[in-house]
Amino acid sequence: MKIITHDGTMHPDEVMACAILLLVYPDASITRTRNIEDIAAADVVVDVGNIHNASKLRFDHHQPGGAGTRDNGIPYSACGLVWQRFGSQICDNDTELLESIDSLVIQPIDAADNSIRVYDSPYRLKVLDFATMVKQMRPTWGELRNDPTMPDRVFTDLVNLGKLILQRITTKHNDLKESSPDILAAYNSAPDKRYIVCDFPISKHAFWSLRDQMPELLMCVSNVDDEYAYILVMKDARGNFKFEMPQSWRSLRGAELEKVSGIPGVEFCHAAGFFVNCKTKESAIAVVRKVLQ
Repeated sequence: MKIITHDGTMHPDEVMACAILLLVYPDASITRTRNIEDIAAADVVVDVGNIHNASKLRFDHHQPGGAGTRDNGIPYSACGLVWQRFGSQICDNDTELLESIDSLVIQPIDAADNSIRVYDSPYRLKVLDFATMVKQMRPTWGELRNDPTMPDRVFTDLVNLGKLILQRITTKHNDLKESSPDILAAYNSAPDKRYIVCDFPISKHAFWSLRDQMPELLMCVSNVDDEYAYILVMKDARGNFKFEMPQSWRSLRGAELEKVSGIPGVEFCHAAGFFVNCKTKESAIAVVRKVLQ
C-alpha cells in the first residue's frame, strides 16, 4: 500500500490524515511528492491531485468548489475527508468515540486549514493545538539550508504523534466505558447520594462525564490501595465545581493539614479545593462526612 501526499510545507490536515491511514494500513509507505506519475500510480492520495473520490481513495480538497462543507460551516480538508471514510472503522463503529475524535481533533484541524477561527476567549491566548504544533515543528530556512532532508523526518515524527493522539483518545474512551457501570452502581446503591465510595481508581474525566447520570452527587472517594485514597469533587454542566473544600485547608499538606482539619491521615488539599489526598479510605470518608455536615 503506497500513500502519496504533497511535499514542501507540511500542514496539519495531511499529517493527521496520514496518521489515520496508518491506523488502517499499518504497513503502508508514505511518499511526499507532487510528481504527477507518482500520484496517478499511488494506492491512496492525500491533500494533492485535485480529486476527491473516497471510493478510489483520493482525498484532496483544493479543486474548484472544494470537497464539501459540514452543516456547521466548517469545510472539509484532507483530514476530515479521510476521517469521513475511515473514522467508523477505526472507532469500531462506536458512535460516541467517533464524534468525540471528530470534535476534539478532526474539525479543529479542518477549520485551521481553512483559516476558520474556532477558539475565542477574553484572555486572547493562543492555543497549542495540533495545527499549531505542526506549524511550530516546520523546519526554518536555516535548518533547510543545512539539512534539506529534515522536512521528511519531521513529517514522520508528526504523523507518529498524530497516531499516538488518536490511540490515546481511544484507550481513555474505552477505559471510561469499562469503569462507568461500576461508578454508576456505587451511586445507585449509595445511602447518601451526595457522595460515593469506590474501591478502584477513578479518572477525573470519567467521573465528570457521568454527571448527568448522578445529579445529586457532589464528590467521590476513590480507594486506590491500603495506603492511598483520594476525594474528587464533581463538576456541573458548565464546568464549575459543585462543592469546594474549606478555604483554610487549601494548599496545606501533612501534619499542618491534619491539625487544621482535625482528621488524621489527610495528606493534601488542592489549592482549588476540588481534590484531597488521604492515607486511607477511612480518612477520606471522614473528610467527606465532615465537610458535608
